[in-house]
Amino acid sequence: SPLLLSAEYLANSKFSVSTTFLLNKFQSGKEVQGLTIQSGSEPTYMAVDFAAKMFFRKILDKHVFTPYVMAGPGYRTIAAYQAENASGTLVDVPKTQDITLNLGFGAYYWFSRNWGLNLNYMAKFALKIGDNNDYKTNHLVGSFGFFYRFDAPKKFLYQKPVFK
Repeated sequence: SPLLLSAEYLANSKFSVSTTFLLNKFQSGKEVQGLTIQSGSEPTYMAVDFAAKMFFRKILDKHVFTPYVMAGPGYRTIAAYQAENASGTLVDVPKTQDITLNLGFGAYYWFSRNWGLNLNYMAKFALKIGDNNDYKTNHLVGSFGFFYRFDAPKKFLYQKPVFK
């Protein structure tokens, strides 16, 4: 069961900054760089990401649906695990720690002034610096979830649509 926690600060109606913490675990049988993760050796995955977001609500003239793009740095670590290569040989994959550059897009759908749904998709590009460069991989992270906004100024993120 993955856990994702995020906090975001709205700078103005077009930009925000956020930080996200993600904790997950790889599944046995999953293939990573041609290696298949073995049962009982599933590694944990932890990431902390920072992002600047740019919203497109004014361009689309929408207030209930708020698309955005985002970019920023991150840090991730994947625990050591055992995997099988294509020839059937077991390989010990060491723990990896990466600095990542992240690009993504997403959207908020507002149910009310404070509650909504967030859909997000991010590409994480691992910088090949430090140890274990052979095991550093780029990957995609998708997420969705409900959110609550504290003390939301009505004029910035949600304006009730006017029906005619």
